[in-house]
Amino acid sequence: MKKIYCLTALLLAVLSCSKENNPEPVSGPALMHVEIAASKAATRTVMADLEGQSVLWSEGDEISVFDTDGTCAGHRFTSKLNDQDASRASFTGDVHEGTTTIHALYPYDALSSISNGVITSTLPSTQDATSGSFANGAALAVASGTVDEDGIATGMTFNNLCAVIAFKTPSYLSNARSVVIASKSGTPMSGTVTIDCVSGAITSVSGSSSVTIGVSALEDGATYFAAVAPGTYTDGFTFTVTTSGGNTYTAQTTRTIPAMAGEIYMLGTVGLVLDGYTPAVTLQHAYSGGVLTGTDASVSIAGLAGELARMASWDIQLKNGNGVLVRSLNTATGTMQVENGYTYLPQGTYYLTCSYSLNNNGSIKTRQLPGSQAVSPAPSVAVTLGGYTSYDCYKGTNGQSASASTANSKNGSTIYDLSVSVNIAPDILHDSKYSSAGTYSFNGASAQTLVFSSGSRTHSIGTLNNQSWKTHTLDASFTFDGVTVNATQRRMHVTGLPHIANPPTNSGDHKWEKMEGTITWNSDHVELYYSAANYPRIKSPAFYCPEDIKVTINPRIVRNNSLLPYKSDLVISLSSDQHIIKTVSMEKGDVFESSFTATMNSSLNVWRIQYKYLAAGPRTNVYKFNILYQ
Repeated sequence: MKKIYCLTALLLAVLSCSKENNPEPVSGPALMHVEIAASKAATRTVMADLEGQSVLWSEGDEISVFDTDGTCAGHRFTSKLNDQDASRASFTGDVHEGTTTIHALYPYDALSSISNGVITSTLPSTQDATSGSFANGAALAVASGTVDEDGIATGMTFNNLCAVIAFKTPSYLSNARSVVIASKSGTPMSGTVTIDCVSGAITSVSGSSSVTIGVSALEDGATYFAAVAPGTYTDGFTFTVTTSGGNTYTAQTTRTIPAMAGEIYMLGTVGLVLDGYTPAVTLQHAYSGGVLTGTDASVSIAGLAGELARMASWDIQLKNGNGVLVRSLNTATGTMQVENGYTYLPQGTYYLTCSYSLNNNGSIKTRQLPGSQAVSPAPSVAVTLGGYTSYDCYKGTNGQSASASTANSKNGSTIYDLSVSVNIAPDILHDSKYSSAGTYSFNGASAQTLVFSSGSRTHSIGTLNNQSWKTHTLDASFTFDGVTVNATQRRMHVTGLPHIANPPTNSGDHKWEKMEGTITWNSDHVELYYSAANYPRIKSPAFYCPEDIKVTINPRIVRNNSLLPYKSDLVISLSSDQHIIKTVSMEKGDVFESSFTATMNSSLNVWRIQYKYLAAGPRTNVYKFNILYQ
């Protein structure tokens, strides 16, 4: 039977019945055949109007008819439509012969029973409805009457046992699959019911405080009905709509409804908002070229689906643990805007709130979505140490390209551009809202504080001249937002190369030395003079060679203009007289200005120049002795 409620009275009464013999023999007590013509009893609409409709019976509608106590389901009676008036139908079925009193329940319930005039049945918690109607068999009705010896029932009037909740779904909602109507006060709405056949009313309900309408697709903007148990529904109902995509929307009413049997309560269009959906914010630190530039806070509430087209305004806020606003957004999705100068969001928990104004049929209503939390992660802190030597240029280390010509253009005793850099953008690094501190140590000395000049993320130690020929080390440690990073130690080799001796000198930090013989250190040359059978010799300082270094030697040595024309030997050796690199025989006035190569290492790192002559008087002058990277 299709039930459509309206303002007009809906009447169901037993009009007539007739008796005929069973055509087939049956076992057990003899049965009598009864025919009932029926229509609905009165009902009314409250709280709002509905368009007037008729109540129509459907072919095949069934009712349970009880003639004795304890009969499970009762007797099944089936309808047959009146061809001229679909509001009337004839129900036919069998009861025990001799029955004088009957009770009837709509719809037929195979699990129902009766005891002492009280029927136990089920008011379904799930009602598969269609637009403009309610689920077949959802609205229970009961009637009691008498049957005379001719099988004619009299005095039977079907009473509506349920109240009806009517509502419309919003026109913007799409793909809805079900609507759950729940009592906010927990009043039972469906489940097992007991029905007093004398009063024609439900006397108890045991089951669920909700009713689900749907299963198949619901139409947007359509009216639906839910049959519920009579009772006082304090503070109204919660409506929960689930779409095919799994989104859940909710709406609430606040008015207490004293729902009575046979009355329709039209609640209008429910203003649904997405429920079970908490806007989530994603916090992710931003880096450009490896440098920390801030924190992106992205939020999306696109799950509101149909409501987005009706949004009037947004207010999405993110606050830190002290309640300070750090981000805001006035759209449904996107990267939130920086507030109160918090370009970077330090580690910790942040709290998102979201409200919006919804244009609901011309009226603006503010909705509040559930709040959520997000945790800002630890930053990725990096400390970079700068500095290089001529050797770095030669070997292509510490960020330099391998180039002998570049290495030879550098000073062999200098460390260039010694510095400590961090990967924090200057505007964050110099902001007092963020905690940062750092130290550095050069060659293991006491730690010094890192100080970053305005607009910079680099602490410059500078270029260091006249450094010892050895390996120098730079260490640094930096802490930002609770994250401490120790930099990888920077090791820089100061070799003393290239060595430009024009001429060699016996003064300064890296001086040449006399080994034996008579040596005169002049401003433009070194004079080696044989006397007393001692060969004059000088040696260079010890260069620092961490590994093999190929070098080019460019000397300028002149046999002075003495009266003795005899040849003498010029010997250039490396580290010992046995490791002779070059021997040159020179006569009076000869000049040795050439270029030759050698390989230096940690064992072969001191140059010697020796003048060999067996008579007194001759001299050799050294004007230059340059050692270059090859």
